[in-house]
Amino acid sequence: MPSHLTVDLKTPRPPRPLGGSRPPRPSNILRKLRWIFGFQRPDSSDMPRPTIRPMEAADIGRLREFVQGLSPRTAYHRLLSTRMPTEGDIRRWTGADGVRELAVIATEGSGSEERIVGVARYALGEAKVAEFAIVLADARQGRGVGRELLGRLIDCARERGVKRLHGVALGTNTRMLLLGRRLGFRLRKSPEAASLTALDLTLAR
Repeated sequence: MPSHLTVDLKTPRPPRPLGGSRPPRPSNILRKLRWIFGFQRPDSSDMPRPTIRPMEAADIGRLREFVQGLSPRTAYHRLLSTRMPTEGDIRRWTGADGVRELAVIATEGSGSEERIVGVARYALGEAKVAEFAIVLADARQGRGVGRELLGRLIDCARERGVKRLHGVALGTNTRMLLLGRRLGFRLRKSPEAASLTALDLTLAR
């Protein structure tokens, strides 16, 4: 008969849930929530880094193809209506003079394979206040392209003496509102309509 007994006092492990799988870790849940709501972009290592450059008149075919590839939801967020951009809109956007109007694009590929995946532009109004807009291809939303593209437009506006950038977005366009906050825009309810949010960024006093 043994002279002593050994007792294991370690804290027992909690039983695994039925099905044999472990419950998701809180950190994984938080990462997914940040991705969904735009705080953290997903892994984009499999996607090429876009080239950011000014829009040119020669880009009209690429812009036409880009516009035709937008989903109805993305087009609605951009135009605030159900209509799609017309041929006149496309020609006007590619005809920006770089002074009163400026457009920058994000592209992927090169040569005949180059394609547009994002467009940001502004039109200068009175008192050097410019109205801006940005739209991204559906597959490039939430992957950091918008921040880089709009950041370049802001730099161009500042270099050209624009005092303030102003834009409006639907209150349901969560990604656009988050992007605006990240880049320093002030958000407020638009006086134009209750469904709209105004975004303003002061560049110079």
